[in-house]
Amino acid sequence: MLNLTPTEFTLLVALMQRPGAVVSSEDLAREVWGPQYASEIGFVRRYIWHLRQKIEPDPERPRYLHNERGFGYRFQAVEG
Repeated sequence: MLNLTPTEFTLLVALMQRPGAVVSSEDLAREVWGPQYASEIGFVRRYIWHLRQKIEPDPERPRYLHNERGFGYRFQAVEG
């Protein structure tokens, strides 16, 4: 069983709805926390870290939650 907080779940759903697509941190913050939080990308970074701890077999080598440095994040399963 996977125990996610409501915020973690909302963030994961936001990424999974666009498999393989890079979603900017600003767009994720806006979608998960609301438009007034669009510039709070630290929230996104922190919650991605929490999600990786919970869903990745090895959080240091993500298979699902990928960071596209300078652009945002994407959800995509990597073989291996």
